[in-house]
Parts: sequence; C-alpha cells; structure tokens
Amino acid sequence: MRSRWSPVELGERYGILVLWAVVIIVFSLLRPNTFATSANFETIFGTQAVQLVITLGLIVSLTAGEFDLSVASVMGFAATMVAFLNVNHHWAIIPAIIATLVVGLIIAIFGGLQLAGPTAQTFAIYDFAFIPARFGAAPFEQAIGAKWWSMLTYGFLHASWSHVLLNSLWLAVFSKPVQAYFGNLRYLLILAIGIIAGALTTLAVHWGDALILVGISAGVSALLAASIPLIYGRGRVLRPLELISNRSALVFSLMWLALTFFSGATTYLSNSFVPNTQIAWEAHLGGFFAGLIIFYVLEAKRPKIQKPTLH
Repeated sequence: MRSRWSPVELGERYGILVLWAVVIIVFSLLRPNTFATSANFETIFGTQAVQLVITLGLIVSLTAGEFDLSVASVMGFAATMVAFLNVNHHWAIIPAIIATLVVGLIIAIFGGLQLAGPTAQTFAIYDFAFIPARFGAAPFEQAIGAKWWSMLTYGFLHASWSHVLLNSLWLAVFSKPVQAYFGNLRYLLILAIGIIAGALTTLAVHWGDALILVGISAGVSALLAASIPLIYGRGRVLRPLELISNRSALVFSLMWLALTFFSGATTYLSNSFVPNTQIAWEAHLGGFFAGLIIFYVLEAKRPKIQKPTLH
C-alpha cells in the first residue's frame, strides 16, 4: 500500500517548520544564556506578531485558490483606527478595539465575498441576508433557522464599498458616547437590538416580499438615537419629553428623519452585487426608535449615584 505522503511531499509542506525548529535548537545550544530565555522568545514572537496575523489571513484565501493582498490593508486600517480612536479621541483601549473589530469584520466579510465570487455571494444572501419572503405563504428555499438568525446577520453584509465605508464611518462616530456611558456589553446590546428592530420594521412593511435587506445601518441608527440624550444633555441625560423641548435635540432628530425619508426615495449603492439596491428607510426608522426605547430602559435600570448631603 502506498503511504499517504511521500518524503518529498512532506518536505514541501513542512520543510520551513522543520528548518525553523532546527535554527531554534542550534542557537539554543550555542547561546543558552542569551537565546534560550523566555524574554528573548517573547521579543521574537512580539516582533513577528504582525507577520503571523497576515500569514494566517493569507492562508484562508490561498486554500481557496486565490491570492488576496487586502489582508495587509485591512490589518493596517485596523491598527490605524485603534490608534486614532485611542490617541486622538481618547477612547479607552478596549472600546477602541471592540469598535475596530466590528468595522473590521464588516470590511472583511464584504471583501471576502467580493473575492469569492457570485456563488459565495448568492450563498451569503440566501442564508444570512434578511428577506421578508422567508415569512411569506409562498415556499422559500432556505436553511433551517435562517429566517431567525438573518434578523441579526444581515447587519454584517453590505452591498458595495460605499455602503461599507459610510456605515463604518457613522458607526465609529456614534459608538463613543453610548459605549462610554453604558459600557461594552450594553453598547453591543443596543447595536444588536437596533439591527433586529430594523429587520422587524422591514418585515412589517414588506411582509412576504422578495426584497433583500443588508447593512448595519439600523444598528447605527439605534446608536445615533441613544446618543442624542447624552450629547444634547450637556452633562446630564435628557428626559424623553426634553427631546422635544430641547431645540438642538429636536432639530437634529428632525433633520435625520427628513434625510432618512429623502434618501429612501433614491438609490445610492453603486457597484453592488445585490441588484436594485435602495436605502432601507424602514429599517433606519425601526432602529432609531428602538435605540431610543432601549436607551431609556437601560437608563432606568442604571444605578443612580446619590449626591452627598451636608448635615
């Protein structure tokens, strides 16, 4: 019986790893007091971490028979975004990393689908985009459970690079006040509820229709709404009725609503692999009002700091 791997094939696959191990062993024997130390290995692995991450990213595309240099560009973008948020805008490092991971995930998914071609794009749409026809009376071929998980996963699919960049920009802008006030978990909760509310609103308006909803805009709208009581409260949180009595908050909200309705009548997503794309104004509105509601629900449950009194 012929062995599965010949020595030549093993050498081609694992030769670099064997050579790397030999170099480590030789230098450890020659310089045991300087090379074979934990501090030296920490330095080696630390300086090679960037190349390691890029290599792991390239392996994915290479195993698919493709060659994708965007791995390095996305990594450079992520490093720049973390530094920009942390240094220029004084975000704490953990929130900066979380926001960057969300944006990086959106970019990576879209770039991967563009690279993978029509077959993978069709698979992503049918299994992860939100489609109201999933709930209609007519049969709709789909994976078991796709009608439910697509209410959230559609937020990480996008139709064009302009769609990705605009959503990423607004996500970075409106994440800071909400995350700083509520913390990481509640920030992500508001984002997720906004995405789901966008799907439910679209479903209510277009029940059974064969339209495709993608993009994190509903989640961004929820963060935008949740940031209004914080931004315009000037050091305190605006109460619900103050959203109307506060002129700045009211003008900002009305301008956003007008822009949403206006953009809903236009198409702007060019170079899209999703045909006949339009801005989903219904999802924006659903995410916006869900963001306001969940903000005040979480605010009511937030521990209140009692001011000390003098006796």
